[in-house]
Amino acid sequence: MSDECVPWTLGALVNTDGEKTRATALERGDGLRRALSLAIALVASACGGPTLHVAVRPEVPAVTAGTLRAAVSEVDLTPPPGAPLFGYALLSASTAARGYRTRLKARVVVLEGPRGGRFALVQADLGAPSRLLHQLVASHVADLGLAPDRIILAATHTHAAPGGYFENGFYNDFGAGWIGFDPELTGFLASGIAHAITEAVYHLAPAKIGVESVHVPFVTENRSPEAFRENHCPGCGGVRIPEVNDRLTLLRVDRVVGSGTEPLGAFVVFAVHGTAVSEENQLYHGDVLGYASRRFASLVKEAHPGVVGFVPAIANGAEGDVSPVKAQQGFAHAELTGRAIGAGAFDAFEAAGHHLTDDVDLTHAYREVVVPGAHTTAGDVCPVPVVGVPTIAGAEDGPSMFRGHFGVYEGRRKAVPEGCQGTKEPAFGSLTQWFVLGDRMPGPETMPRIGPFSVVALHPRDAGPKTEPLLVLGTVPGEPTTGVGFAIADRLAAELGSGAGVSPDHVAVVGLTNAYLGYFTTSAEYEMQAYEGGSTFYGPLQSLLAAEQLGALAGRVRDALRVRSTGAALRDGASRILEYRANDYEPGPVNHFFGTRTDCAAGEASWEAGSVERRGGNPIVSATFHYRGLEKSFFCSPPKIAVVCGGAPLVNRFGEAETDDGTRFEVRRARGEEWSATFFPTETEIGQQHCRFQVERHGAPPLVSGEFSL
Repeated sequence: MSDECVPWTLGALVNTDGEKTRATALERGDGLRRALSLAIALVASACGGPTLHVAVRPEVPAVTAGTLRAAVSEVDLTPPPGAPLFGYALLSASTAARGYRTRLKARVVVLEGPRGGRFALVQADLGAPSRLLHQLVASHVADLGLAPDRIILAATHTHAAPGGYFENGFYNDFGAGWIGFDPELTGFLASGIAHAITEAVYHLAPAKIGVESVHVPFVTENRSPEAFRENHCPGCGGVRIPEVNDRLTLLRVDRVVGSGTEPLGAFVVFAVHGTAVSEENQLYHGDVLGYASRRFASLVKEAHPGVVGFVPAIANGAEGDVSPVKAQQGFAHAELTGRAIGAGAFDAFEAAGHHLTDDVDLTHAYREVVVPGAHTTAGDVCPVPVVGVPTIAGAEDGPSMFRGHFGVYEGRRKAVPEGCQGTKEPAFGSLTQWFVLGDRMPGPETMPRIGPFSVVALHPRDAGPKTEPLLVLGTVPGEPTTGVGFAIADRLAAELGSGAGVSPDHVAVVGLTNAYLGYFTTSAEYEMQAYEGGSTFYGPLQSLLAAEQLGALAGRVRDALRVRSTGAALRDGASRILEYRANDYEPGPVNHFFGTRTDCAAGEASWEAGSVERRGGNPIVSATFHYRGLEKSFFCSPPKIAVVCGGAPLVNRFGEAETDDGTRFEVRRARGEEWSATFFPTETEIGQQHCRFQVERHGAPPLVSGEFSL
């Protein structure tokens, strides 16, 4: 290896010991995030395909308080314009975001049981998690009692978040609108999430929780119904599972205040693809669940006056074949669907408030599995991953330009199953190589290999192996279909029930967690080779592996509860299975999507206010402020923007200030340092006079527009 081509070391870059951690994370905030990004950039190799090493530090056990404690936190993850959008893949997504509409967020719920230690539930507005990101975050919070097994990093699967932060070349090259791994972006995301977790840990306080589930019908549909209907249902008396699971499961978290409680936040699971906005979009946004979280938070604040800092974390479920009900794709469709989901979350939240309890502890089990060649009861998983032709075709809500041409279509498969991959027709033959990828072929060595699986049970403090838990979370490192989700939930319920039975209302399968291995389909769905089956890379037994691994982990949780209640010994003397695999990665060629300057205050000195443009006459449709802001050489989060009328913040019907943190703003950078911020007022806001846009700056007064009326 030459001197110029050396491994990166990403890890242990943030000191997280005691009060120093608190000062760093809570007082310096964005400075920490910029410093980490710079540190990663400075130690990065300049060569095209380096090896990357993450130093995973051992967990420092947390000293628990002997009672249930909880805290929440939220942090902005919106990078500056410039990153390619992840989700609609290389041939259809935007090569570089031009702005944002709804900022990207990471939302954290930290729980600490009286005996079970701490656990962090993290929802991130990302297209998918990466194992690299999960390991980096864990490295930075290990001293807070949070090793990788105690962190669920769940992506919402918006198809308009940045790409380029994966540990493997496959997704860095083919999962977004442009190729490459960006170390600065990776550091920005990791340190932002670590900051949110740290902030929550240092605000842990006595709490109560409640669990509830509701159905949210008529907002989702199965996008591959023909494949789904091939599923068999032995022993179910002819009652088939529904084509989508429209159940929303909610964990409510309240802070104890005197003899009562006050809402803190919630962790929600609901299955839906983040594809309400099409691949033609050029803006970062949270899509359906981004709108849902904001609607949910608004309803909570309206119902509970005085609540400040409520955190609505909505993660995705078994959404592999679940899309928003078909309509014209766009922001209006995303908002309409999100509002319905947010309203459902609020209903569940209010219902959970009737049975809050602090008689809660946590027990969990975790395993990292090398997927190629892994053993199942039906045989071994395929040793070599293969991309199917349907993957190149794209799904119904995001078809590629090649769909229907050159033999590229959903359902293309071998008439006679062959070898480990069965009916799958490999995508990268000579035809697709010529038309699609040229000489950039994704070999098996570029694809993800490690699958982290975990089961987390929230249960009464003195629960035994036959005590029904309040909530069970099973995590999958990819996109399970509806059929796979039901199968996993049934297995978890059976393993944990141990004769007592576990209600399906209390089991939630969380997809897109901790790593991303593509899709997980049933064997019947796989055989049909719709988009989801073509994207189940390790063959027809990949989902059985997931179900069996999670079932075994549920058994470990049950055994741990038996130990607590009877004093019996576990077979191997451990209540958790921790198999941290090698943390050496080859993310592929480096591509810096942003500038390297982080002296944001210096760049803001030359800002200049321009014109305000009203659209729609009377009544107004929108108002746009044109201004000169930070140019492309800066890597800084976009500044906060608000509308002020009559010298006071404009507020919506929920009493919230209208800022770009909500749903009514669209911010773009046209080129260089030319920006625009557009505000879309609601009916109740039209008619306001003497309004101005106000753009925050770090070291100077806000940039203010001229007056306009709504």
